[in-house]
Amino acid sequence: MVPNQVNAWHPAFRAFPRERIDTVYTSLIRSILSCGLDVVMLPQLFDLKRKDRPYFMQRAEGFDAQRVIVLPDTYDSDVQQRVIAQSLLVVGARSHSIVFAINNDKPFLCLSYEHKMLHMLKLLGLEAYSLPLESVAQETDALEAARRLLSSVLHEAHTLTARIQEAHGQAEATAKQSFSRFVARL
Repeated sequence: MVPNQVNAWHPAFRAFPRERIDTVYTSLIRSILSCGLDVVMLPQLFDLKRKDRPYFMQRAEGFDAQRVIVLPDTYDSDVQQRVIAQSLLVVGARSHSIVFAINNDKPFLCLSYEHKMLHMLKLLGLEAYSLPLESVAQETDALEAARRLLSSVLHEAHTLTARIQEAHGQAEATAKQSFSRFVARL
């Protein structure tokens, strides 16, 4: 799981009460645990001003520390991808967590905080596995929809993995084609 404290930095979320965003992640953690799975939170920011880990530690408070684990915030993207490659499912509210899930053919639930995430998934035909974080945080019905989608992703993991593998191939082909066009123009 890769939460995102968007209300601390994203202009569209600054007016959002922190509790609403926190409730989304807490609810999803409970849903994952209720399925008999553990939660590993993977910090992706570790610059000097903003860090994910303290926020993740707060989200993990009150849960069994053996079942909700917050990893160190010192892992580079290669290690992060290894962690994701070993997971059963990725719940991500950061674009790189979803890119890494696709790169490693892992089922995911994307909590999209801006258009770049949704558009990437639309290009790959995977937008059904994304929900706008703003709606999920604002509406009780949308939070319930997020829980249902999480359950669906868990139950359809094998089918979803096959779809992601196809999308992964499509993304790779698009990247190669774009790079070839770039080189040709040089």
